[in-house]
Amino acid sequence: MELITRPAEQYKSGLSDLLRAYRLSGDEDSRYAFPAYTLTYHPCYLRYEERLNDNEKELILAMADEDHFIGSPLSGYVADYSGFLTEYQALIKLYGEYHFQFMHGKYGEDTEKEIREFHGRAEELGLERVREELISQMQSFLDKKAEGQE
Repeated sequence: MELITRPAEQYKSGLSDLLRAYRLSGDEDSRYAFPAYTLTYHPCYLRYEERLNDNEKELILAMADEDHFIGSPLSGYVADYSGFLTEYQALIKLYGEYHFQFMHGKYGEDTEKEIREFHGRAEELGLERVREELISQMQSFLDKKAEGQE
């Protein structure tokens, strides 16, 4: 919140100090060499217009309050691929074969046919087994999480 409440004069003096520190030579007309990102706000800062009325400021602060968020039920879940690692790796390799072409529209009019072929090959490589195992693991995680909260 310090960023919002500091007077503008302090920003101006801080900027000139920063520029003086990065001057390449003693020349007043010299160029500066410093990383431009040092002049930007940090993305985690909460920024809002000072001219906003109190109700709007309160709303913005409420949106940033962690107590107003609902976490994902699967937060903390980590998949265990050991039971289906071979199938999973084969599917990742297959995905690598098709992903770039799908994303860039290589197949044009034949895209639907290629999607069916991709899905068919994925099923041959064990897509359903991977899917069932992941669903089972997630359900088990959710069940254990629910038991711990009751």
